[in-house]
Amino acid sequence: MIFKINTTFSKFIRIWLPLVAVGVVISIAISTALRIPLVQALTAIGLTAALVLSGLLFRSFGKEDDRSGKE
Repeated sequence: MIFKINTTFSKFIRIWLPLVAVGVVISIAISTALRIPLVQALTAIGLTAALVLSGLLFRSFGKEDDRSGKE
């Protein structure tokens, strides 16, 4: 059985997941450079990932009419 992948989910995999990874890597680099304790660094990393993913949800699953320019 073959499942058709939704275009929104496909966009998530192609565009947003790499952006989440970049945000996490930046958080790790800054935490290491500033010598932030591990618990605080993990909290910052988790919040960064949640922030990017919430942006994904609001952007990808928004109304279609808003993106097409129709009023």
